[in-house]
Amino acid sequence: MNIDQQPLISIIMPAFYSEKTIEQSIHSVIEQTYQNWELLVVEDGSSDSVESIIEKLSNPRISFRRNFTNMGVSKTRNLAIELVKGDWIAFLDSDDLWNQDKLQKQIDCAIANNSEFVFCAANYINEQGKMYKGISIVPKLVSYKQLLNHNMIACSSVLVKRSLIGDLRFISDDLSEDYAMWLSLLKKVPFAIGINEPLLTYRISTSSRSGNKIRSLLRGYRVYRSLGISPGKSMIHILNHLFHSYRKYRKIFTG
Repeated sequence: MNIDQQPLISIIMPAFYSEKTIEQSIHSVIEQTYQNWELLVVEDGSSDSVESIIEKLSNPRISFRRNFTNMGVSKTRNLAIELVKGDWIAFLDSDDLWNQDKLQKQIDCAIANNSEFVFCAANYINEQGKMYKGISIVPKLVSYKQLLNHNMIACSSVLVKRSLIGDLRFISDDLSEDYAMWLSLLKKVPFAIGINEPLLTYRISTSSRSGNKIRSLLRGYRVYRSLGISPGKSMIHILNHLFHSYRKYRKIFTG
């Protein structure tokens, strides 16, 4: 299939004081074997050199927008969804990296399985870029009920049909906004398809929102409550999440 016949994939990348990592993240997009993509970088009110990095790259498929005040990652992604043009949307955080064949394998999987929602496994690196021993393992299929017990879908691993997102938007930075979105999508389709191959390299940062585990649990709890789940059942889901997260990170750190 030549590039004119390939569906356009719009890649959304929020940036907030990302100058140390964003160029490497963008290069992982430029080097994709799948070439019909556009990348929108939205700088969310920080004052570093992200814009000059993008200007230096001088790639016509990369566009830049600046929020002059900090809006937060949810509103930034929502703004980008309104601006991009693709039939498919992928999310890439400005400190994560993709394998060269990430988009190609995902779009092939989506088309072959008539799926609108695809994600993948990941390698993990620390803030200095050193690789951890283990990788995440994802199931071939994940349903709404399964995802309630544990969020195994990393935001930077997702490829989703724009029409499936429809009017849905990321809710709030006060909760796990990406987790809430995946659960909402899985109310519209029975399954998301997981590619159990580490096509994503995820950077574990102690300064990130997910790096603070207690705060992360609170944000997960707020997701359940936002879905109308009772406090008691929400706590059960949190305990399940803790169990699965412990097993996941033990494997990542020890191999």
